[in-house]
Amino acid sequence: LRDYISYARTFVSPQLTESAGKLLISSYVEMRKVGSGKGQITAYPRQLESLIRLAEAHAKIR
Repeated sequence: LRDYISYARTFVSPQLTESAGKLLISSYVEMRKVGSGKGQITAYPRQLESLIRLAEAHAKIR
């Protein structure tokens, strides 16, 4: 498992496609809309960055 993780860190660098980027952005915008009500937690740009990092990490392990 360590060897695989080391290999993935070294040689695998997934690129976010334009369609995947649009999907992430639309999901982020939807989270912002849902959280815009009074007393609700809204999404911040930091969450969008986290979504992108999670998508890249998921691509590395696939």
